[in-house]
Amino acid sequence: MKKIIIGLDMDIIPGRSIGGISLGDNDKDIIECINNKYVIEKYSFNNQLGSYALYKIHNGAISFTSDEQGVIIALWCEPPYKGSYKRKLYPGITALELKKISKTQEIIKGYLVIDKNFFIYL
Repeated sequence: MKKIIIGLDMDIIPGRSIGGISLGDNDKDIIECINNKYVIEKYSFNNQLGSYALYKIHNGAISFTSDEQGVIIALWCEPPYKGSYKRKLYPGITALELKKISKTQEIIKGYLVIDKNFFIYL
């Protein structure tokens, strides 16, 4: 098992990790590392592409989806997550604050893209 440190106040690394959980990690490793530190909810679902599991940690502060092999393929956060990206973008930021701290805000294919960083979208 890979040793993973998980926290609800760690930096967000767009396209890679939130709270110490990374895309490509194994869901069983994450659950084992949490080891009763946070409440974990698990939901299973299927679609035309296969079977998946959705995990919500600490009331959805961090959530992720894993595929049939347990590989994390999607990862997101929301309040009460306290971490941020570059100490300026964080879950729950208001539109007014976002406008103040970013150069550009564009809606592309239904997502709000900040400063042309396609790994950050709201």
